Amino acid sequence: MTATLVIIVVVVALVLLLAGLALATWFFGWDTDRFMAPRRAAVTEAGERTADKVEDFRDWLRLGR
Repeated sequence: MTATLVIIVVVVALVLLLAGLALATWFFGWDTDRFMAPRRAAVTEAGERTADKVEDFRDWLRLGR
């Protein structure tokens, strides 16, 4: 019974922590764009490069070289 109580307390504490973080984010007007924009650009670039490599590989297969 004690282990179950500890798990419940930990889960409630995590939920309250996340709720507090969400409230602080809303109150202070924080935005994730400042942190995520460079990562989004990097992932987009990586996706484009991967698509280009796949297209080159398909051309290589089609031409038989």
